[in-house]
Amino acid sequence: MHSLAIYDAVSGVLRARPTNADQRREAFAAPLEIWKRVLAFEGCAVQFERTLQRAGVMREVPLALRRFLLDSTGASLRQSVIAQGQLAAICMLAERHGVRLLVLKGAARLIAGTLGGTRSIADIDLLASPDDAVRLHALMRSEHGYTVVGAAQPHHLAPLARRDAMAVEIHVRLAHEELPLDTAIWTDTVRIPVGGTSVEIPSATSRLLHTLEHATSLNWMSRYRLRDIMDVAACFTSDVSVSAVSAYVRSSPRRAALETILSAAHEVESRIPRRTVDAWKTIRRVSRARLAVAIPFGRSVVAERLFRYAGVFAEGSPAMFARAGMTAAKWVRAASVALMGM
Repeated sequence: MHSLAIYDAVSGVLRARPTNADQRREAFAAPLEIWKRVLAFEGCAVQFERTLQRAGVMREVPLALRRFLLDSTGASLRQSVIAQGQLAAICMLAERHGVRLLVLKGAARLIAGTLGGTRSIADIDLLASPDDAVRLHALMRSEHGYTVVGAAQPHHLAPLARRDAMAVEIHVRLAHEELPLDTAIWTDTVRIPVGGTSVEIPSATSRLLHTLEHATSLNWMSRYRLRDIMDVAACFTSDVSVSAVSAYVRSSPRRAALETILSAAHEVESRIPRRTVDAWKTIRRVSRARLAVAIPFGRSVVAERLFRYAGVFAEGSPAMFARAGMTAAKWVRAASVALMGM
């Protein structure tokens, strides 16, 4: 199948694994629409384009795909510029009103020195205490002209947006359920000057741990995406405490998944301790299964849900089966209520 050839080519390039000309030709012969779907599910178009450039094989890429990849990187650069100015304005607003704010995820990495255009940034994620989050949410609407553009979730207030700006999510915790990191992330933070103010971000160790939790706790049904593995590799800098990471992983109920992601990221960043030798076998099996099931349905809600459930079944974890069953039951109940109200 086209999607499987594409996945193997993309993962091989990102891992700097040797691929022969026949494998690359098979992947590059796939329709552009299939390439877009695979890269959207895996979330790594920008990382793929940058790695192709470094490997010197961009000339082999079909023109339409090359344009798509370059456009993705260009959009990432624009997002980076917008995010920095937007963050400075939000942080000045928070400071004026006594709101302590922590910048998370891609925006935090950008502020910490990651080059713009090396990964996409979908939105700006911020963390505050519940009371401060509510206050800042109201201030951003009344003083900066933001409007609500979605529903609140257990871990964040309703998303905010305005014209020519990134969407903003103000979190009250890091995932749907409470995590030990919710408290620990506020310790050993770093302040970095940005645009006439200073922005507070988590420590390097906390940024890495949050990346791991985001990949396995919040997005548990789509774990092992290539984007998550590349993010873990990028976050594992020399400032990360290996002992703190090891202790956190050992105590986690998601230890197996965390060790799998860390071991896979070892191939991209060798300073990461490898916990298991079969990490990429697990990731490849899960990823190929869900792509094979989801891709034929195009860009649809059905495809998104099949992607998640196929991955759960391919991983074969009894705990994930049980959790997926409860999630499906909630969706069925919600759909039934909606149909009864029509």
